[in-house]
Amino acid sequence: MPTPILRKYGVETTINFELYELDGTDLKTDAAYAEGDVKIMKDEGDEANTTNGFTDEGSTYSHVLTATEMQAARITLIYIDQTNPKAWHDRVIHIDTYGNASAMHAFDLDTATQNVNVASTSDIDFSATQKTSLETAVDNSLDNAVPASPTANSINERVKALDDLISDSKLPAQVKGQDNIDFGALQKASLNAATPAVTVSDKTGFSLAANQAGVTIGTVTTLTNKTGFALSAAGVDAILDETLTAHATADSLGMAVKNVLKTKKNKQAIVGTQLIIYDDDGTTPLYTFNLDSATAPTSRTPA
Repeated sequence: MPTPILRKYGVETTINFELYELDGTDLKTDAAYAEGDVKIMKDEGDEANTTNGFTDEGSTYSHVLTATEMQAARITLIYIDQTNPKAWHDRVIHIDTYGNASAMHAFDLDTATQNVNVASTSDIDFSATQKTSLETAVDNSLDNAVPASPTANSINERVKALDDLISDSKLPAQVKGQDNIDFGALQKASLNAATPAVTVSDKTGFSLAANQAGVTIGTVTTLTNKTGFALSAAGVDAILDETLTAHATADSLGMAVKNVLKTKKNKQAIVGTQLIIYDDDGTTPLYTFNLDSATAPTSRTPA
């Protein structure tokens, strides 16, 4: 089988070849082309006449293939004389294409300097020249990012800006999770002069001065830290009123006091061997006691 020749995919090309006499010993130098003498087969497809015929170049011949005819991975040219008897020995030429993803060989042999894409490798030993080039590129990049003197938007210019903020106590970052911050004199003065006044929503670990009689306290449900905390008389009254009235719930001090008063002033009745003390509506039992006698009781026990 003849060795395939290489031609670029999809590019018009010229094939140079020779023909032999029927005995196969001498060159056929006077072959004349007639339509149908040359067939082309692309990628094992159907055979068809070529667009162009071959040209006599003297001792050999040339044949121009169009760009369309070159759009295949494997191309076969078949030279068979259609006259009878034949004028030359049959000839077959095989062509492999390159330089395209659809070609026989995707690699482009026409490009002197190839862009090699190393898709995956685990061990590359760079040459001395490559190492020097890489070192120079890295040094230049670092010089631009971290110049000897801070320049606009360089790394050390930004670091210097942060240092200046810290040294001037102007760092605008939010301080989270800190339970021990010593404010400066300017910060304390600013807090004292704040309008409206600063509201302390979390009282844990927060102590007021020894005497805060002027502090107005609204509804108080929980006082977690009483150390150093003083209430005015009005404040005490407000707390007692809140405790005994608004929040007189089951088992609370307010409810206990209310129920004691009810046992003194509300309706009471002996029903059989029980003493029933009614609620304010006069029908709902509040407390029930068992008596030791229905006519002359001398003791009672909770029912």
